[in-house]
Amino acid sequence: MNMLLSDCQQWLIDHYASVSIGFNQDSGPRWRVVSRDSLTDSATAGQRAAGVVEDGEIGLLLYLLPLAENATPVTEQVAADINLALKLRSQLLPRYSGSESPNNASDDVLGTWRICLHWLVPTNSEAKWRDAIMLARQQSGAFDEVAVDAIFFENGEGVRTALDRHGLPRLLLVTRQVFALGASDVENWKSADEDVRGALAGFADGFSRSTEKAIAGEIERKADAYAAGRISPTERTPTELKSLEIENFRSIGRLKLDGSPGRDGVHKARTWIVFGPNGTGKTSLAEAISIATEGSSTKFRDFLNDKDIVKEKSAQGYVQNYLSPKNGSEHGAEPRIAIDIRGMLPISQRLVRNFDEASAAKARLEGAIGDQEESREFAQLSSNQLACRVASSFSTLARELADHLDNGYETAHAKRSAFNRDFGLTAIAKKRDTIFARIGERKLAEALARPAAGLLDYLRVRSKLGGDEGRTAETVLAEWEDIDIALRSQGEMLARLAALISTNEENMADAVRPFVTSFATRVVQTRILLLSLKEQTVDLAGELPEMLQSARSWAEWLARPAATASSESGASAEPLNRRLAEMLVARNKIEAQGQAARKRLEHLISALQYVTLWEKDHPDTCPTCASQVSDRGGIRKVAEELHDEVEAKLGEIRAEYQTCSQEIRAIEAQLKALGQDQCPVPEATRDRLNDILSRVVGQPFDASAWLGVPERRGVVERLLAHMATPPAEPAEIGLDGQAKILMDVSATIATKWREAEQIGEEPDAWESVRKAFQDLTQSIIAAHLPNTLERVWWEIAASLTSAPWLLPARPSFQLEIRRGDQRVYLTAGKNTLVHYLLNNAEQHVLGLAWTFTRFMVDSRFRHAWLVLDDPAQEMDQPTFRELTRFLATLLRLHEYAARPFTLLLLLHQEERALDAARETDSGLYMLGWTDRQTEFTDESNTVRRMRINGPGFHSPQARMLFEPSATENHAVQ
Repeated sequence: MNMLLSDCQQWLIDHYASVSIGFNQDSGPRWRVVSRDSLTDSATAGQRAAGVVEDGEIGLLLYLLPLAENATPVTEQVAADINLALKLRSQLLPRYSGSESPNNASDDVLGTWRICLHWLVPTNSEAKWRDAIMLARQQSGAFDEVAVDAIFFENGEGVRTALDRHGLPRLLLVTRQVFALGASDVENWKSADEDVRGALAGFADGFSRSTEKAIAGEIERKADAYAAGRISPTERTPTELKSLEIENFRSIGRLKLDGSPGRDGVHKARTWIVFGPNGTGKTSLAEAISIATEGSSTKFRDFLNDKDIVKEKSAQGYVQNYLSPKNGSEHGAEPRIAIDIRGMLPISQRLVRNFDEASAAKARLEGAIGDQEESREFAQLSSNQLACRVASSFSTLARELADHLDNGYETAHAKRSAFNRDFGLTAIAKKRDTIFARIGERKLAEALARPAAGLLDYLRVRSKLGGDEGRTAETVLAEWEDIDIALRSQGEMLARLAALISTNEENMADAVRPFVTSFATRVVQTRILLLSLKEQTVDLAGELPEMLQSARSWAEWLARPAATASSESGASAEPLNRRLAEMLVARNKIEAQGQAARKRLEHLISALQYVTLWEKDHPDTCPTCASQVSDRGGIRKVAEELHDEVEAKLGEIRAEYQTCSQEIRAIEAQLKALGQDQCPVPEATRDRLNDILSRVVGQPFDASAWLGVPERRGVVERLLAHMATPPAEPAEIGLDGQAKILMDVSATIATKWREAEQIGEEPDAWESVRKAFQDLTQSIIAAHLPNTLERVWWEIAASLTSAPWLLPARPSFQLEIRRGDQRVYLTAGKNTLVHYLLNNAEQHVLGLAWTFTRFMVDSRFRHAWLVLDDPAQEMDQPTFRELTRFLATLLRLHEYAARPFTLLLLLHQEERALDAARETDSGLYMLGWTDRQTEFTDESNTVRRMRINGPGFHSPQARMLFEPSATENHAVQ
């Protein structure tokens, strides 16, 4: 036997076995070595030979034809092979036997066999083979009847390697393996769960850090628990489509599809091929089935999601406005549909209620109803959309574990961010020294209370007034103002020593002690300064408010422009000056009275609010002194009278203050006119103010020198204010207090350091484990995809492609996982997206292949039928014939397995409808060119039924081509 053919036989034996297709000697796939001159007779020694696989399950004769460049020219070899294949194809077409019953010995009740030629082409002959195929395509329509392809192999490369690369997809090996499985087995086959679980064994061993090991160990345990608790999908009987009856649905008045035209009643598989020009109701048929089985359709879903539709966006509105007939005697009639003689039901009773339910129905119908628009759009889906369609079921385990890792990371990251924010750090801060330093700084600041703003202001004022205490105040102030810098420096020092002191609290206390001692000393110095202030002003409490007001008046006067006075005006000005001094004193007293009245009024307002509650139980009792006030009208009336009395008094004080101020302004104006604008503060008051300030400053003090300079005026006023109300003293920190602070702050810092270590490490640990898990699962799923869904999809796509060797590269799904987000790209070669590389017709084939793939792995377990709405619009004739041959194979698979199946194929081209009917040995429904299809009435029947092959026509068994001359007969096993 030719060595190439021997290698091919062994490859076939191995690959049939790998997909568990077990057939016996009589019915299993056969391997024959035949003469190249006939393609049927057994090859003899020295003859050019070909290998042929005879596979009865799919009705295929697949020839493997070595291309010999040194013998007959390649063009002649290819032409001769094609002509012989056409001859064999004609011998396999249905023939008239004269008997309606098939001959079991010679006839094949499953349907007509197909022929596919595969040349084995060395790469140095590839160009010649391509030219020969192109010439054959130009000269005949052979490719409408015979499928062709080539396996290219490098010189020195074994043909088995080339076969591995090519895969012989037309044998549908993996597709048939899946077809033989039940629903639960298909779920297991699709899923990479077991691969993921197996790969996670010992996952934690790959990590050295304890936190990472703990997280990875948790992932291992969850994987084991998932496997133990997983529930397999329930096996169920899919719904059949034995008959379909529709009334008043758009342009369909009444139509019934039933039986299997052209085939006897023993067949499990049936085909309804419906031909009709555009607008005659083909798509309405598909939508009616969609609504009848799942309660929705693509159009209804789009209708519910249409933002331009506001009124009647409901099932009833859709039925009335879009499904009910728009003309004829049935105008506005309720559309009705019945499946398998279950009784006619109104469409409105079947439709779902909302967009979410319609979307769920659409997902369930993927693989059961396919239309050419969705097929073409498949290759143009975004990576996220394609992931939802392709990768959603790869590994539920991987998705759940990825979600767990994502949630763990997000929780740990949020916890670290919150911790960092508590210490004034950015959410992403990770540097250990920075975090430790900030913890030390913050915790010391919390333990050591800083002076209030009023105290710092006093030190600032006092430092500007000179004297020994002024110099001390300046030093202490500088230290307090630099406290933030000192705290930061102390925190940084602790962080640098972290490796030495670790989280040992005693070591921490030793490191912090000098700073706490220094802080306590500064508090003592501050308290001494405040004690001195209080001692110097203890006997001045009654004078200081008046002194402050006098200082302000003096400063205002000093700020006025100087006036020129004449000698004659002096006598006239003297009584005015005396009166002005009296009025200023009087106004100060009025202002003090007003402040007292305002405080009392505020107290009475609060008291009235309290009385509102008090009087419910004690209407006649005073809440303050418990005296009875019933004779005065009750407690509320007493409080209101007091409020009104004080409010009236405050009004009188305001009027008196306004009158006094007006007189002061008038006197000042008279003095200014006389050129005698003298200081409104009496000389005695000014002297007293200088004495007070000199006592506090500790040296002679000239107030006018300070009050007359705007930049220095505020110093005197603020000093007097602090003298009147001294700032609060900082709490004294004795030795016991220092010891407690050292103990508490050391324990707190040590605790927070440990917490920071743990919290800071956790997000990185989760991220590390998550990254390792993503890499692991991505490699598993990326390896799993080409051998499962992608393998089936490509087998079908290649079977639908008339010239697969013209594709620039084999299309494939490229999976990418980014932080748990799955993306799938449809590519043809590395980083080359299909929708930019292939034309619309080629993209349409890939989408149609996905519809068949979804049928094989999912929808067939719900629906024992498949609807294809005009799938051939963008196909050339050879590709369409490939489609019809694949459909015939699909029917044959169901018939071979004795499984019910109905194929509804809707076409708008008559010649293609006839081709499909011939290939599938079925009848044909032909819709009339009208907008109102009716059947069952003699006078208005617009639907015709046509039978392609009459009674007595049967397809022959393929083995009849080889008998009795075939002598070499090996089962592929």
